[in-house]
Amino acid sequence: MEEPIIILDRATYKAVKAMERQKMEKWINNVYISGLNDASESGVSMEELQNTISKVEGIDDAKLKAIMTAIGDLYKSKAKK
Repeated sequence: MEEPIIILDRATYKAVKAMERQKMEKWINNVYISGLNDASESGVSMEELQNTISKVEGIDDAKLKAIMTAIGDLYKSKAKK
């Protein structure tokens, strides 16, 4: 996945440069939350993933269940970190 190019305009740069620590923390948190929201909107649900995988030729119900279990385990291990 290609990383988006972030352009910092001069007005924003000057505003950030002039911020006190608390105001900058709040601004950074808002940017972070905005990124999380954008990422969650573009994600794929487990149901969509399962439906797509089930259409692959040669994937029977048992193999599909094993694949979905492996993907679920991966998500759970990433969530613990």
